[in-house]
Amino acid sequence: MQAERLRGEWDRFHEGLLNAHRTGVLSKGATYSRVSLSAADAQLIETRQFGIAEVSRMLRIPPHKLYELSRSTNNNIEHQSIEAITDSIQPWVERIEAWLNFDPDLLSVPGNFIEASLEGKLRGDSTARAGFYSRGILDGWMMPATAARLENQPAGAELEYYLRPLNMAVIRPGQPDPAPDPAAPDTATGGDA
Repeated sequence: MQAERLRGEWDRFHEGLLNAHRTGVLSKGATYSRVSLSAADAQLIETRQFGIAEVSRMLRIPPHKLYELSRSTNNNIEHQSIEAITDSIQPWVERIEAWLNFDPDLLSVPGNFIEASLEGKLRGDSTARAGFYSRGILDGWMMPATAARLENQPAGAELEYYLRPLNMAVIRPGQPDPAPDPAAPDTATGGDA
């Protein structure tokens, strides 16, 4: 009963536009507890987030790699991970490769070189990879064996072929193109040859 009376008084004296910014008075030994953050606490949190951004700039690391995910979504986190490889790691890898390839004592066989492969780290999701491989195979510039190797799958001799985009004929490396059969119907016009 007393709590309802106290709440009614508080509402009457402090609710509405005309009562805004008036001094609150609590009676009967009631105490005030703050529910929201003070301006100083909010500024401390903002300063900590700014500190993460500064560290990520100094180290050339995307903020999401330091677990600052306030601007990340499920839609862009994959692309941010790819950017981390291309913008942060790849420049260092290229410097190390150049230094190792410049040293003549490291490479005893002429014509050899050292190259780091970051393709495994740059993989997209399974749907994007499947689309890339399908397009490459169907367009005729990638063998199914190459796609299998890129996915660390066994690639037997039966996968060593290209498809000709016009009619998807199988062409084995080192073999001549099969000659068209003069007796076959002309599929382009729908009639006989």
